Amino acid sequence: MPRKKIKKNIPVLPKLWILCEGTKTEINYLKSYIKDRHCNNRRVSFIKIPKVPENTPESLVKKAVRVKKSPDSKVGDIFWVSYDRESPAKYSDTLHGQALSIATNNGINVALTNVCIEMWLLLHFGYTTACYSSYDDLLRTSNFKAHCKTLGINSYDKACSNIYERFKPYVNDAVSNAEKLERHNVKNYQQGTPSYKMNPYTDFHKILEAIDGFVT
Repeated sequence: MPRKKIKKNIPVLPKLWILCEGTKTEINYLKSYIKDRHCNNRRVSFIKIPKVPENTPESLVKKAVRVKKSPDSKVGDIFWVSYDRESPAKYSDTLHGQALSIATNNGINVALTNVCIEMWLLLHFGYTTACYSSYDDLLRTSNFKAHCKTLGINSYDKACSNIYERFKPYVNDAVSNAEKLERHNVKNYQQGTPSYKMNPYTDFHKILEAIDGFVT
């Protein structure tokens, strides 16, 4: 009699999920970062960066929770959400607090940038602790646009598909500057101050670290 084929128990590898508030800048940057640094790593295929219609921190976090509880997610999957602080007039501290509480209670990692993702991009050019009240304020009063012109970006556009390629030479500098800013905030804000109350603030670099650690 022919022998029965023995089925091999192939372990299901965990996935890294990254859900972004923006469907342009952050996603274009992250996808290109992965392709640039980890294109030869087989686990890159397990990094999921889905486009989601949610455009508020709380709705984005709740979307991540739903995905985590769905059949698409397995035990061991890692979840990150990325969103901007934006101006308090647009999104209050109370609502940010609710979003962060939901994330914490459900094991969702949060990468927040105050006031907008362009603060993270600005750190590619150098260290700064300058505060901005909104996206428009940052573009109007900082030297961000002038720096962009040195990279050949004469008119900055959030939808720029090659944003990472332009900023690529300075990614490591941005990570160092973000870590320096983190140390600055620890010294200058009372212990326990939530990230959305710190200005400026970004821990977007922690998503890059999560990607690097996940595919190693």
